[in-house]
Amino acid sequence: MTGAVLIFRDTTVPRRIEESIRQSEERLRVALKNSPVVVSNQDTELRYTWVHNSLHGFPDQSVIGKRDADLMPTVDSERWSEIKRGVIESGIGTRVEISASIDSQRRSFDLTVEPLRNPEDTIVGVTCAAIDITERKREQAATSRLAAIVESSEDAVVGKTLDGIILSWNPGAERMYGYDPDEIIGQAVSILYPPDRLDEFRQVTERLKRGESVKQHDTIRVRKDGNRIDVSVSVSLVRDGMGRVIGASSIARDITERKQLLVENARLLQELQHANMDLEQRVVQRTIELQGTNKKLQAEIAERQRANEQLRQLSAHLQSAREEERTRVAREIHDELGQVLTVVKMDLSLLERNLSESGKKNTSEDLTTQIRATTQLVDDSIQKMREIIRELRPGILDHLGLRSAIEWQAQEFQARTNIACHLETSEEEIALDLDRSTAVFRIFQETLTNIARHSQATRVDIQLEKNDHLTLKVHDNGRGITESEISNDKSFGILGMRERALIFGGEVEVHGEQGKGTLVSVRIPMEQQRD
Repeated sequence: MTGAVLIFRDTTVPRRIEESIRQSEERLRVALKNSPVVVSNQDTELRYTWVHNSLHGFPDQSVIGKRDADLMPTVDSERWSEIKRGVIESGIGTRVEISASIDSQRRSFDLTVEPLRNPEDTIVGVTCAAIDITERKREQAATSRLAAIVESSEDAVVGKTLDGIILSWNPGAERMYGYDPDEIIGQAVSILYPPDRLDEFRQVTERLKRGESVKQHDTIRVRKDGNRIDVSVSVSLVRDGMGRVIGASSIARDITERKQLLVENARLLQELQHANMDLEQRVVQRTIELQGTNKKLQAEIAERQRANEQLRQLSAHLQSAREEERTRVAREIHDELGQVLTVVKMDLSLLERNLSESGKKNTSEDLTTQIRATTQLVDDSIQKMREIIRELRPGILDHLGLRSAIEWQAQEFQARTNIACHLETSEEEIALDLDRSTAVFRIFQETLTNIARHSQATRVDIQLEKNDHLTLKVHDNGRGITESEISNDKSFGILGMRERALIFGGEVEVHGEQGKGTLVSVRIPMEQQRD
């Protein structure tokens, strides 16, 4: 050896590059760890070669080497594999919305698939990114259901700020007040108040700012055309998911016709009272003249007085029952359904903003909790709405007829009371006008109510038949109604049933035998009787 050659190489730059790459990979790893996105690579045989945030509930490494068919039901894996094979064959990426059963739950995903290439630009598999959008789709569905309920409501539903600026205006409000949404949203709600009731507007605004709701009350509002209308209004606070007051919602119902009906009923009742007073005076005078000579006439007069008293008592009872029912229905809709729906709508709007704003830091768990609570509110509201509608009038009577309605009511009664019900009829269906069907159905309902309250029965037999008359017989095996109970002036249920049948020229007979039960027979002409 006569000498040596020394070669020096500066490794500073490559080390810096390696460090930069390492840091970039670390940042990517951290970003993926904190992201809900599932990222994976698969080879041309669609075996997983790399996975981060596995959506199958397995550790990431346990998925390596498996195919989709090993991780999800066949019907799902075939669809997922078909999409990925299409990308490998075409070399063109795609983005689709797709679903799969994960951990026994049906989930929806926003799936992006891109071809995976090697340095020679040869496709060696696919890179996939999947985002779980199940909750977003549920939210969208709940929002659609809520919007449909508000849009179809006959009541005026108005959202506003605590200062009274109108934010939302449903079709019911448009019909009631006459304003289009474009011309009223952004206006002060005081535009709907008569000049002499602006103090009411200020008082309501002050109460809302103090965190107080305004219970249902009757008042007056002004339409766009200047006409005044009587309304029943309640105002509820609207809170966000943190319980903070962010606005208010009012629900108003036009009660102008109801007010007019009350005035007319009062007038008719007064006239009836005056007529009865005059009649009683004439009867007393005539009775004095004929006293001792015409006992039959005295008996007829006594019967007429008893009948008049029954009618007065029935009129008062019906008036009270009608008003109680209206008040109950209005309270159910306004105080329960209305407030819940408005809160749900606001909650969903807030959730939508949270999902769309990139700066928000709500976790998936927080959003899931809020959405589950909101979904429960919607479910409760829908159930409550169905109960109210069913109590007011069963739709089966209008759509399927009297026979089906009676069969349905008997089943409902049996389920509610554990009293067995048996319907016997040879009729597939009974062609009867709506008014008569309604009368017979209400008589049937009242009969079942009396059985539940008083009979101590365990079985009810129902017969329904027709010829020139419709005949309904309801027989229970209870204690048996007594004659004194049948003839009691306070038996408004029996009196009401007879009045319903009498309107159509029919009759209701009630018979009871101690220890053998009670039989209620209803007989109504199939068609209007001609004089």
